Parts: sequence; C-alpha cells; structure tokens
Amino acid sequence: MTIDLATGMGADYTTYIFNKLEKNENGDVVTRCIGYYQDNWSSIDKNIVSLIELCDKYCNMNNYLISYESNLYGELFKRLLFKYIDENIPSNFDESILVKYYNERMTDFTYGIKMTTATKNKCCKFFKMDYEADKIFNDSTAFMNELSLFCDNKGNDTY
Repeated sequence: MTIDLATGMGADYTTYIFNKLEKNENGDVVTRCIGYYQDNWSSIDKNIVSLIELCDKYCNMNNYLISYESNLYGELFKRLLFKYIDENIPSNFDESILVKYYNERMTDFTYGIKMTTATKNKCCKFFKMDYEADKIFNDSTAFMNELSLFCDNKGNDTY
C-alpha cells in the first residue's frame, strides 16, 4: 500500500492505494491496483483510524507493506500511528509492515521513503518507464488524479 498524505484538511487528498504485486506472462513483477481510499476532510488522526481498521479487517499482516514519504507529514503520521497502536493494540497491525529507509551502511533506518529533489526526479522517470511498459496497472480515479500532478510541465525533464 502506498500512502500520499494531505498537507491539510480541505486542501489536497490523503490517498491510500492498495496494490497487489504479481508476475505477468514474461515473469516480470507488475503492480495492480486493487483498491483505494481517499479523503480530504478528515484529520490525520481519523485517517489513521481508518487505515488501521481497513488493514485489520481486510489485510493479512504477513502479506502487505505500507509505504509513505518520510517528511514532516510522514513524521507526524508515524508518531500518531505509533500512539494509536500503543493505546489500542490492533490485532492485525504493527510497525513491522512499515517500509524502512536504511542509511548506506545499513546500520540505522527511518520509517518511510526519503525523497529529495534528485531522488524524486529519478523515481518519476522509473515510474514513467514501468507505466509505459505495462508494469503498473491502475485506472482508478484517485490514481489518475494523482498522476496528473506529476508531469513534465516545463519540458525540461523534471517532475
């Protein structure tokens, strides 16, 4: 599952995209969207409760990971998520399912994916290549709206 956190209520959307990894006929791993959740009016606290409830009810903890961006909103998300887990002890959710970003020596990590201007540009290019090579299948409205925000508007190969 990939998570795009909103910067504020009523602004952009908090979006959870549920992806399934599978192999195509060539043996390549492809990503297929199997669902999404989108909200721009609830607080991050309420979105965390929705996330836990969705995962607790519909996901097998041994078969999924959650990826979110490690930035200011990601740090707030992580703190509130861990607080919720400590206070409510969900049966099918713990921190082991969160994607970890390790340092170069693999001695320390932070939760979430660390994006910089340079890595975002590279990731967008790799995403574009995979999407055009039919390795990403998603025609949901939420995904298409998000995708429309990441384009080379200036024509200088930046995203």
